[in-house]
Amino acid sequence: MDIQKPGSFRTMDKAHADLFNQVIDQLNTNDESIAQFAAEAEQRSTAYIDAHIR
Repeated sequence: MDIQKPGSFRTMDKAHADLFNQVIDQLNTNDESIAQFAAEAEQRSTAYIDAHIR
């Protein structure tokens, strides 16, 4: 699953850009963690099903 990451904000007011960029960075980190968790869950469920089919 490809995650499309939003870009950083650029503005004349650095304080606002830094504030919003921290939120964007956290959202990107969360998305990556969720994608990794989902991939691991899929692997575990596939292994579990394969083990119980036989």
